[in-house]
Amino acid sequence: MPWDQNLQSSNQVYNNPYTPGGYERAKLIKLLLIAVGVILIIAVAIIMMSKSQQSKYTKSATTAARKQIPDATVNDVKVAGGFAIAVVSDPAAQGQANSGNTTVFKVNKDGSMVQLANGSSFTPLDLLGLGIPLATQAELMGSDVGTVRQNLEAQCGYSN
Repeated sequence: MPWDQNLQSSNQVYNNPYTPGGYERAKLIKLLLIAVGVILIIAVAIIMMSKSQQSKYTKSATTAARKQIPDATVNDVKVAGGFAIAVVSDPAAQGQANSGNTTVFKVNKDGSMVQLANGSSFTPLDLLGLGIPLATQAELMGSDVGTVRQNLEAQCGYSN
């Protein structure tokens, strides 16, 4: 059978790893799949470490809260600058205690916590009184230092 030059240059040749450009394309797809797989593994590992750390903080806050309330449940723990804020509720209580109070903790170097105060809310002045600097307050509240400073100035009656 003679060699047909037209057949080779036409689109009748199937694209497979052995055709010009086919091998490079297959190699690129494999590399992309490997890269996506590695990125997914890294993302899952970061999420798991974050959840593990959050779980550690929740356990520490629960241990500290249960020194005051034996059946306490702790949610929404936020940690910054050696302090933590969480919502602590007492399932056996009525009213606000059952719904949950904002509770402030001091985080020790070993990760354990000590309950400093609890209440329905805390002002920047209250938190300063507990030894929590404005920058740490901002991190705990999910805001910026300027907003915390403005709230403090408003609370103290200072206006420009």
